[in-house]
Amino acid sequence: MFLRIATLLLSFPILWPISVSAQDVISVYTTLNMDDDCDWDDTDSDGFGAFCTGYEDYPVFVAEGDLRMFVTFGELPEGAEWFNGFMGFNSVNDVLEWRVENGKAYATILRWFVSTIDDEGDMFEKDVLVVSSVADLDKPLGERTSCHVAYIDPTVNENANQLARQAAHLAARTFRCGIDIPIYIGALGPQIPSGGGWHSIDYEE
Repeated sequence: MFLRIATLLLSFPILWPISVSAQDVISVYTTLNMDDDCDWDDTDSDGFGAFCTGYEDYPVFVAEGDLRMFVTFGELPEGAEWFNGFMGFNSVNDVLEWRVENGKAYATILRWFVSTIDDEGDMFEKDVLVVSSVADLDKPLGERTSCHVAYIDPTVNENANQLARQAAHLAARTFRCGIDIPIYIGALGPQIPSGGGWHSIDYEE
């Protein structure tokens, strides 16, 4: 539940100690090249979907509709739906950080650019670091999930990347998509974008 995740994250100081050694958990970076590394399906009149090259055996699913993007990581069951977007118009960065433990990816960190409204009512773009869970390849296909776990505002947190890695370590493995609610951690700047939006994953046999 939301309170379980919120308590877990907020009960730690701004820099949480991580017990796992550097040899166990590493960051691996891949490029999300949507022109060259993605197989796009544009048959859906409501938007576009693509399967993109990710890390090792973990594909990246990207969908776009109404100027809003949705991204999941790892193979998911056909028809899976998870809370993994923003209400405002948005796009994503092309550099993706995978958190990998002993060769197994369990979380990603991706910078999103989300449209929001300032105090004068004008629209502007806000950066948000998004921590997402990765579908666990050791689970049966029907039990795999991938969704947003936590958000960090990099405009007011100098240690935003460290906060994102710590949130991934503490919550990504046990986060229950569709039950637990992703939250902002760290300091918050003005005009924080609201999470929102669902997307159905349609895998072709």
